[in-house]
Amino acid sequence: MKKLTLAVVLALALAGAAVAFASSGSTATTVLHFHEPATNDSFVDTGTKGTSQGDYLAWDDKIRDVATGRFVGHVAGVCTLVDLAAQLFACSPVTYILPGGTIYVDGLFSGKGVAETDPIVGGTGKYADAHGTATVRAISAALTDHVITLTG
Repeated sequence: MKKLTLAVVLALALAGAAVAFASSGSTATTVLHFHEPATNDSFVDTGTKGTSQGDYLAWDDKIRDVATGRFVGHVAGVCTLVDLAAQLFACSPVTYILPGGTIYVDGLFSGKGVAETDPIVGGTGKYADAHGTATVRAISAALTDHVITLTG
């Protein structure tokens, strides 16, 4: 009888755990990793002559899939310099134009190569319900690393 009771308790516990896992909204994660060679960008000097707060960077560069080495789309946006000493830019939105849709990201970019992780705020096409983050880091003045982590 004790063995039967223990078996029933274990079975109920396992069934409860399975229901909890299924209803917990477990999500799949997809990681997209790109390199962006800076080829089509403009730095616009506003206000005080020379680099100063309020200057901005506008661009539309091709992005290369790190795994395959192939160009797979574009990344475009406008970033405003908000902290001169830290070389910190506010970017809204940054648009990733990819096969099948776009991903939109808002956030910060460090001109000093510090990785910034920013939220995905929307998308279109197969990315219409995109959630997750984009981590962006300047590797050099001519190359930026982008890691997009899609959840859901």
